[in-house]
Amino acid sequence: MTLERGMFNKLLKYILPLPVLAAMLFYQSADAVVVENRISISRLTVGDKFLYISSIKNLDGAMVQPILSGEKLGDAYLLSGIFEYGQKMENEISYACTLAVYATGRIRLPSLAYTLTNPSGAISQAAGDSLEIEVLSVLPADTAGLDIADIRGPRRVPVALWPYPIFILGLGLLLAGAIYLRKKLRKRQAIPIVAADPPWEVALRKLDELHKKRHIDFGRFPQFYFELSLIVREYIEALYNIPAVESTTFELETMLRNTPVSGGSYERLFSLFYRADLAKFARTVPTAQDARADIEYSYEFIRISGPPLPDGAAEFQEQEIKAD
Repeated sequence: MTLERGMFNKLLKYILPLPVLAAMLFYQSADAVVVENRISISRLTVGDKFLYISSIKNLDGAMVQPILSGEKLGDAYLLSGIFEYGQKMENEISYACTLAVYATGRIRLPSLAYTLTNPSGAISQAAGDSLEIEVLSVLPADTAGLDIADIRGPRRVPVALWPYPIFILGLGLLLAGAIYLRKKLRKRQAIPIVAADPPWEVALRKLDELHKKRHIDFGRFPQFYFELSLIVREYIEALYNIPAVESTTFELETMLRNTPVSGGSYERLFSLFYRADLAKFARTVPTAQDARADIEYSYEFIRISGPPLPDGAAEFQEQEIKAD
């Protein structure tokens, strides 16, 4: 009986203090983070800019995010956002913002608030005590002896006349210089303008260069069809004045329906373009026989199409097709 009572007393001795100890630890952890606020100047007059500095201490690895909304902090106006202030220390960080007060007397500035995220992921908020500051007037306390004049009305600024003759003289000199340069340039011999080669000659020359590269012999069909399609598209663009190079094959087919391309040549032309698309994009490998037939047809198409039609010929041809 005595042994059981002794064990019971020991249990009471060690177990009863546990809730008290837990409460103390909770109280300490809840008050671990401290926010201290201060301002950067001791004597403050109305309209002065000053820093509102807030230091957060005893962070113990917690991440800090300032909370601020609106354009004012109490009766003070925010002139900047919140930024880190000073050197970051262990378990302590400081933030600041620029404020100005446009009223005199005792002003209360509330504390900046912060969101804290501790290493375990728990989120809480912290704020410090508000500050009460004295804002002084720029005027002396006794203004009875001051001679304060009334605000003057608007004054008429006299207009200076001397810039006008200078402007007219400068304009005359500029006009005389332009006339002189024009006469001098007219005396120079005109530089002969070399006419550009016709598009069919350019296209045939490029086809010759493509043939010399022997892409077909070495099985380089994607490269062959890329260059062949580009040559024919550039020729069509120069011949019919349409954006053939930048258009898709479907768009080009739609545009060429209104151009004087014969039916058989039209079908054969787009058979070449669609085969080129398959070789370039779908990586379909054509036969060497098809590739040689396509370059031979390109020579034939360029030679037959020849020079562009005279003005109005395309419209006349379109009317004939519609009539048929």
